[in-house]
Amino acid sequence: MPQKVTITDGGFQDILGNKLAKGYLQARLQQDVGLGVQVAAGRLNTIPLDVDGNVLGEITLWGPATYAVKAYDFRGQHVWTANTNIPDAPTYSLTPSSPTPTVPTVVQSSSGDYSTGAVLPGISSSNRLIVCVNWVTFIGGAVLSAQDNLGNVYELLVTSGSVDGVINQAIYIVKNPIAGDATITASLLNATGAIMALEVSGLAVDPLDVAAASQGTTSTSMDSGNTGSTTQVNELVIGFGGSEGSESNPEISAGVGFTSLPPTNYGFGINRGLTEYKIAGSLAVQSAQMTLDQPAVRWGMFCVALKAI
Repeated sequence: MPQKVTITDGGFQDILGNKLAKGYLQARLQQDVGLGVQVAAGRLNTIPLDVDGNVLGEITLWGPATYAVKAYDFRGQHVWTANTNIPDAPTYSLTPSSPTPTVPTVVQSSSGDYSTGAVLPGISSSNRLIVCVNWVTFIGGAVLSAQDNLGNVYELLVTSGSVDGVINQAIYIVKNPIAGDATITASLLNATGAIMALEVSGLAVDPLDVAAASQGTTSTSMDSGNTGSTTQVNELVIGFGGSEGSESNPEISAGVGFTSLPPTNYGFGINRGLTEYKIAGSLAVQSAQMTLDQPAVRWGMFCVALKAI
């Protein structure tokens, strides 16, 4: 028969070895407990911690059962996740043996012209969609929205100021996508552009942590500048660049340590866009760089760091 189990233990830490002072744990029951469902799966227990990371007060869970345990610091920032089996016993020392932080994964990516779109087949409703839009404006040009054939809602994550009113950039997110085959396009006014789309697993619902953007002219080097320090380990860092060249088919390459997605051409063949990404395994200031094979007339560069679940 299932029974209530008193939880004890202390000294909880984040994965860097710092005390989770005044943080908390959340334990979610992973299956129904007891005949006739005495306790239903999904029940969530919050376990407060004191200044030393010890369990504060008397907390009870049900056993025998499996709980997904997530640890948070005093700011409410998620620091690790682990599954724990609670035994059929009066008391249990809750020490997840191998808490491991979630690592975001780029499941798939695609790029294309803003009007014909980027195609992501078989997207999962449990993942996030990140969509980067580069556009070149004419008089009064602007990006109006991003959308797809599934009816997903695209929220603006960040946008940059334009370079001489010509080079412009924006990043959108779909937090809870409708599953299916998505063709993603952008609505532009008096402009032409390109889309780069990523399906990512393991991102928080509101993932934006820190960002930086920079623009320039007449250079072969593009640099976003520095963000503030990331607040979690294993954040997904995305670099997103766009340039206007003086010749057709300019080449653009990713910065050191980044994985590059296929570049895009837009704006009569003299504009080039690229998205790159990496995982930041420690808390640190971030930046993104790209290199051109010819001096850009104008360029814009983004760096965003996105938090894991």
